[in-house]
Amino acid sequence: MPAVVRPSEDKFNRKGVAPQRRRKTSGQFTVVESISRPAPSWLPLVMTMRKVTTPLAVTSLAGVLLFYGITVVTQREWGTQFSKLDSLQAQQNALITQVEKTKYRIPRELEIDPKNFVDLNQKNTLFVQPDAVRPEKAEPAPRPHSLLRDDRMPVGY
Repeated sequence: MPAVVRPSEDKFNRKGVAPQRRRKTSGQFTVVESISRPAPSWLPLVMTMRKVTTPLAVTSLAGVLLFYGITVVTQREWGTQFSKLDSLQAQQNALITQVEKTKYRIPRELEIDPKNFVDLNQKNTLFVQPDAVRPEKAEPAPRPHSLLRDDRMPVGY
């Protein structure tokens, strides 16, 4: 219960009326107990709103921070994966260039110095007989497209 503290010299209030109850305390002050007042009618509503909105605000803040964190992590992961892809594409381009250079270097070296290469003849070449050509299967004629499936019974049976 709230109380009012007044100096001990005051024996009467401003209107000249003596206070209702007084208690003596140590020192120069007297504690005057106040009269209880009814709580305002809007106070329970405000307290209920505070109890409801506080967890809602904390949950919203946590959700926003979680969403922001996931966004940042996702962006960082995309960046990492993109740099890996970029380096792999550069390696692929380097390998393609190397293969093309080798493809054109071998015939030039063969023309210049053919002693390190093996001549193609019947002794060192493997000949494979091709398989017999199989006749193509004729595709069945398409059936007329029906709205009803064949396995369903018509309505009314």
